[in-house]
Amino acid sequence: RFQKRAVRFIYNKYKRSDSPSGIMALNKIQPLHIRCQIARLAFMESLIKCKTGLSPTPFISPSTTRKTRHTHSHSLSPFFARTNTFKFSYFPRTVDDWNKLPERIFSGNFMTALHDHFRNF
Repeated sequence: RFQKRAVRFIYNKYKRSDSPSGIMALNKIQPLHIRCQIARLAFMESLIKCKTGLSPTPFISPSTTRKTRHTHSHSLSPFFARTNTFKFSYFPRTVDDWNKLPERIFSGNFMTALHDHFRNF
């Protein structure tokens, strides 16, 4: 809702016939939740590769289960969440999104592959 109001403001399109979704599609603007998800996953990748100056050990750990068709070699151990407040907080949600990424994203340039993956949304 906020993003649609912002698009109307930026392009000065306030008529009922002006579709914010159409304007966003025409200008190739991704929805805000997709851009936030890309930013979270990009930060996770930089944390794992120690590009942030932070040690990833207190925050994440590699998955200890063997690779199956539902997991990949870069899977992380999910957090156990008793409450929804923790379940939908930053790290549990990002680890869940990370584990849902396809294996092909991790070969080559991560950011390019990540943007290509979410371009279809």
